[in-house]
Amino acid sequence: MSGIETVMKPILEEMGLFKEKEVSVKGAFEKYLKVCPHGIGPLGVFKGIIAYKFNLTVKEVRVDGKAVDLFFVYKQKDNLLDYDPRL
Repeated sequence: MSGIETVMKPILEEMGLFKEKEVSVKGAFEKYLKVCPHGIGPLGVFKGIIAYKFNLTVKEVRVDGKAVDLFFVYKQKDNLLDYDPRL
């Protein structure tokens, strides 16, 4: 695991992501910055890296056409074609 994965996995677990709970990207970013104040940023870059590293989907929540939050969504793979022993 890389440095960002080592830091983020416990944060995401604590927030319930791997129990298929949607997790606020902003909330995860704020917790990450408490641990690594000079870490990856801004929010858009953080979102992209974490979504890629943990194979997450990102859902955008809009109110009156304006984005108000983003959520990481974790779906366990149950398709044989998603199998990759390197992950």
